[in-house]
Amino acid sequence: MPLRLPIVGRVHFATHHDAVSALLKDSDRFRMRDTKGRVVGLKWWMPQALQRLADNMLSSDDPQHRRLRQAVDDAFARRPVVDMAASVKQRANDLLDDLSRTEPVDLVSAYASALPIAVIADLIGLRQNTRAVFFEAAQHLDGVTGALSFLRMFGPLKRAQTAIGDEIIAIRSGGGEPGLLSGLVEGQGGESGLTDNEIIAMAFLLLMAGQATTKSLISLGINELLNRPDEVTKLRETSTGWPLAVEELLRYCAPVQMTKPRKVHASGDFFGTELKIGDTLMAHIAAANRDPAYFDAPDELHLDRKPNRHVGFGTGVHFCLGFQLARMEAKIALQTLFERFPNMARAGEPERLKTLGQAGLSKLPVQLN
Repeated sequence: MPLRLPIVGRVHFATHHDAVSALLKDSDRFRMRDTKGRVVGLKWWMPQALQRLADNMLSSDDPQHRRLRQAVDDAFARRPVVDMAASVKQRANDLLDDLSRTEPVDLVSAYASALPIAVIADLIGLRQNTRAVFFEAAQHLDGVTGALSFLRMFGPLKRAQTAIGDEIIAIRSGGGEPGLLSGLVEGQGGESGLTDNEIIAMAFLLLMAGQATTKSLISLGINELLNRPDEVTKLRETSTGWPLAVEELLRYCAPVQMTKPRKVHASGDFFGTELKIGDTLMAHIAAANRDPAYFDAPDELHLDRKPNRHVGFGTGVHFCLGFQLARMEAKIALQTLFERFPNMARAGEPERLKTLGQAGLSKLPVQLN
């Protein structure tokens, strides 16, 4: 039975692993735009700033999606990500150096959020004042729980859009930072170059998606590992188990609970449900990741689970661009934290995000010891 969601409206959900995979892989029948080319869920009354930012790679279909993705693919390939590992570890250590050893600290704001924002800002190439603007925007996005908080988000979004425009101006005048953004600006004269609006939407998407999901993975991972000190001890003793642990945390915690909505472009049966052109579908990632047909004891966390065919990064043409970066950041963040503070303990109850479609924590108080 379909559900009704705020803004999106009436939605059918794919919940089984096979259905989720089929939905995400069939980009001809299920598309990010409706038959008139409009972004699903984007309303006419929404501010222009939001409409321009929403017109991005994630809400596009091929060939537009392919053109936008190819512009940034190389920056997220395996070799550049591997080359970033040392600097990410240094940033993680620097953040931990600054934390109090005597007073409780909130690991969400001070570590799980701060690290991904710094890493993606480094990769994109943002000046310090622009980073502060995006940190504010990220906090407002996390706080969207209803109509009022949704409206409050528009101011920070507009400031973030303006800040990226200022970065483009600085790059053209020779005052910008090296990074992905400067590469996009310098490539505008080519046949596949992006427009200013496309660059702004791309930078915003990478910054928001690059920090929000990774922040949630790290914070949820810390929260789960605090409940399992014996297993953390095993991880610290071998160190080789961390990659498997990250994959299982992705499956079990599912920071991205559901995908963006897609529109049906061809009527017919889909796993027992008769769909019509114009119907809306969403893939429920969290449900698929606990499908007993694919996972033994799906509701249990097994840090050495193998094989692990989770769909935490999606699948199909919209498979997560930053999957290698997210894996690397989460591994380094968790391993560095628990190796440096093996006696870390809770200093209060965690607080969970209330954002639709995203699992995560808004606070995680601990005593580092």
